[in-house]
Amino acid sequence: MKIAVISDTHDKQTNLDKFLNWCKENKPNIIIHCGDVASFSTLQYLTNNFQGPIYLSLGNADLDPEQMKALQNSVSTLKVTEDFGELEIKNLRFIYIVKVC
Repeated sequence: MKIAVISDTHDKQTNLDKFLNWCKENKPNIIIHCGDVASFSTLQYLTNNFQGPIYLSLGNADLDPEQMKALQNSVSTLKVTEDFGELEIKNLRFIYIVKVC
């Protein structure tokens, strides 16, 4: 099982494309994004270009969190959480956090 972790993409298409090319070469099963995708269109681009599950914890620079959360309804591989998310794989529990108090 390979897990790719990314954060703070901030709509930087060039960097996101580099990451997605890395994913094509290395074939991670899951992406965990720890926030600050920025725009809804960038999140759509990510979901359109990665076929596996994507777990996103929203960050303070995510411009339309309600629209991002609503995308889960049409993209079954996407899971969006507010402050942190939990994921269990083969009896291992992962917690991905954006907002630390």
